[in-house]
Amino acid sequence: MKERIFDLWDAGLFLSAPTVKPLEVPAISDPTFGLEKNPHRPTLGRATLLNTWSVSEPGPPVLSRLFAPNHDPSRTTILELTPGAGAPPASPKRSPRPAYRVEYEAAPNSMRVAWQIGPAGMLSVLESWDPGWKATVNGEPAPIYRADFLFMAVPVPEGPCEVRFQYAPAGLRQGAGGTLLGVVGCGLILIFGRRRNGDTPS
Repeated sequence: MKERIFDLWDAGLFLSAPTVKPLEVPAISDPTFGLEKNPHRPTLGRATLLNTWSVSEPGPPVLSRLFAPNHDPSRTTILELTPGAGAPPASPKRSPRPAYRVEYEAAPNSMRVAWQIGPAGMLSVLESWDPGWKATVNGEPAPIYRADFLFMAVPVPEGPCEVRFQYAPAGLRQGAGGTLLGVVGCGLILIFGRRRNGDTPS
């Protein structure tokens, strides 16, 4: 497997066991048995700015381009045509530059990425894409594209810039709406029930 692809997982070490057969693995008690350690220096951060990108149909076409010998994920991200997100903007015709790391903060179901000086381009975030994620760029709603098969990307202007992500899956919103309707319904039943009891002659 091509080494640079592991930049997408922020991997700092490759472990391989070329002399170990699959059926031997369950019986291994020594964790160092047959292991080869290969250090790796990732060139991507959890959040990086990229100045070039390409667009692909989802599924196998993305994987084919992702593992192509000439593809470097630290210089170009591959966006998928995601239903509901619209077509991604065309990538400028310019030479790919190395990724530009930016400040990244994570909290439960939310993320914040911000920078004062940075080029316009595509913000790549090494977080699993899901339709429940929503994004704003400088306070305005922004599309999130599925990038590099698993991750997320958002188009951004030239800095300063602040991108906020919030996760709220559709099921959670529907559940909250159902709970609210249930509470309102119970309240109406109690109100009308009391009125009827009050109107009944003793």
